[in-house]
Amino acid sequence: MVPAIYVNTVGLRACYDEGKRCAETLFSDYARQHGLDIKMASEATFHGPVNLGNPHEATVLDIARHISDLLQTEAPFRFLPLPPDDPKRRCPDITLARHHLGWAPRMALEDGLRHTIAHFASRRRRQATREMTPHGLS
Repeated sequence: MVPAIYVNTVGLRACYDEGKRCAETLFSDYARQHGLDIKMASEATFHGPVNLGNPHEATVLDIARHISDLLQTEAPFRFLPLPPDDPKRRCPDITLARHHLGWAPRMALEDGLRHTIAHFASRRRRQATREMTPHGLS
């Protein structure tokens, strides 16, 4: 197994011109801001894209129904023709992520949807509060 490398984005290292240092800095800053543990595989030991996702397949309709149930709504669903390149399966192979990054999903779909709904409800409440507060007052 290849160990993940913790990246020092501000220390002395080789420079490259592909925007990697900028991306690593943004990635690290986001992780620090949100208290996340980050890991990156070294290019010296691994090349190629890595699929991230949940290996338990769910269709868009499954997810829409989950959201509708969680919101306790009965929104109608419209079924339109699929684009020709639409994937028939949505089940990522996360073997490389597990092996090279030690990554696997830690949250069930329904729990993630609950967190997402709560986040957007909170944002909506904050926005409504700001709109009702006179300018300059909080």
